This record gives sequence, C-alpha cells and structure tokens, in this order.
Amino acid sequence: MKKYFVFKLNLGPDIIDTYNDMEQLKIVVIPNNLKQIFQHTELSNSLKLTSEVEYKDFRKSELFDTFNTLSDQHEEEYLKIVSEFKETGGFGYTADYQKMNTEFGLLLNKIYKEFPYLKEVSETRDDDLTHDLEFKVGTGRKYVESNRKIKKYLRDNIQEQQSRNFNFYYESTTEYIYINSAHKDAINLANIIQEEINTNRGKNEIGEVSINPISEKVEVIIKQKSAIKEVSFHYVYPNGKKDVNNRNEAIKKLKAEKERVTYLTNSKNGFSPDDIQDIAEEKSKKGYLSDVLHKGRSIINWIQKEVLKEFE
Repeated sequence: MKKYFVFKLNLGPDIIDTYNDMEQLKIVVIPNNLKQIFQHTELSNSLKLTSEVEYKDFRKSELFDTFNTLSDQHEEEYLKIVSEFKETGGFGYTADYQKMNTEFGLLLNKIYKEFPYLKEVSETRDDDLTHDLEFKVGTGRKYVESNRKIKKYLRDNIQEQQSRNFNFYYESTTEYIYINSAHKDAINLANIIQEEINTNRGKNEIGEVSINPISEKVEVIIKQKSAIKEVSFHYVYPNGKKDVNNRNEAIKKLKAEKERVTYLTNSKNGFSPDDIQDIAEEKSKKGYLSDVLHKGRSIINWIQKEVLKEFE
C-alpha cells in the first residue's frame, strides 16, 4: 500500500444541470472524458491515469529578457507608490504606471500560457516575499508577488528540469483524485491535471473543472496582533444536488462557478481565528474551499488528507 494525497474534482454548474443522474455523471461521463485526455488503465476500484509534464526552460525563451526588464521597472514603480502611501497616507496611480501594469499583466498571462508550471509557481504562498508590499496599494501588488516568486524559483532551480510522466487515480464513487508524491509536488501535479483538463474543455463533456485538496483540517495563520475585522472565504461550485441545494439562491440562479463571501465587523475584538477556522474546515473537508483571505492574503495552512490505499 502507498500513501496518497486526496483531492476533489469539482464541475461547473452548467455541466451539473445538464445531468439529472449524478451517478451517471460520476461513474460514466467523467471517467470517459478523462480517458480522452490522459493515458489510462481500468482498475477494479478506480481509473489509473497518466499525464506527461513537459518542462520548457523559461530562461531560453524570447520572453525571458522582456520579463526581467519589465518586472524590474514595474516593481520599482509599485514600491514608489507604497513609499508615498507610508509617508503621506495617500497615493495615486499615474497613467504611465497603469499602462505599465496592464502591459506586465498581459506579459505574465503570455508566460503562463507557454510555461504552465510558472503559473503554479506564482500561486504558491511565500510570506517572505510580501513583507514590504501594501494591501491598500492593490493595483500591481499581485504582479509584484508573482514576479518575485518566479525569480526565486529560477534561482532555486538552476538546472533545466526534464519532462516527466506521473500517475494519478480517479475514484468515481467519490470524485476523488489520488496523487502519490511529496505534498508540495502533489499540489503542483493537481494544478497540472486541472490545467490539462481545462485546456481541453471545448472538446469534452465536463467543461472547466477545479481540483481542490481535501483537508484533515486547516489552520488559520495571522501574524498581525490587531483585531481581524475583514475576512473572505472563496468557494467553488459544489457537485451533487444535496450540496448545491444547501447553497444560497443567488449562486444557484446565476450558475456561478465560484463564490466569494466577505464578512466585515466593527467590533473591537474582531473575528475569532477559531471561528474562522471552524467555518473554513466545514467546506475544506469536502473539497469546496479554495482559500481564505485577510487583506488580500491567504491566511490558512492546509493539513491535507493523506490515506493509505492499494490501487494496482
């Protein structure tokens, strides 16, 4: 038996509404579509799937020099605005900065499309890279974070990575995906699986999906000593009629694929971290929670569900 980290495959509302029979969707439709995208082997208790990850070295790309130049310029201008805010309590975005910010955002999207693994890198959490950024100076902050994460990744991975194949398993009764790897790598591989399915969404019957970790528990981590007066929970659309029916009428009527719920308080004591954790854990154990944010930053640490299982 091997240890596997557990993830939940979630579909969009349009797909769920198309099928009245959820069992048919889970047991027939999803596996058939996964088999069209990945190499596969039928097992008695699951579907074994194989994905090939092709790593292209960003440093050899024509985009690399442009990225280095524009990212340095963009970060310098962003930090000037942060400095202005800290000195005066106010700030403004010049037309030149807004143009540069848009240009850098478009460049990052182009990079992510050609080098998907860098998108995964940009979505990892690294508080050491954000200490001098300012939540209230929001325009461009995320791009500065992404540029720092990419540069750190390139520094830490001097040698070009080789292409690799990896196996994962889909269990139709639960819609769970199982990945045997170190935790950080398993998160990256789940993102790769999600990206590969979504790249083929126009050709399959399951559309765009989200793949979220199933957690044993989540820990709320907030370094600030002042009261928490604002917190946002980010959810994905749930699979299954019962879970859908338990959501509010707005998300069902709009058929929204994602939901963000922000809570505010003027209470002197603010929100209790324990209460935030309890709310987060309820959905994270089902794989419907994507993040919890405070002042635009993730404040949860996932303790992901890991199981011993025999597939072969």
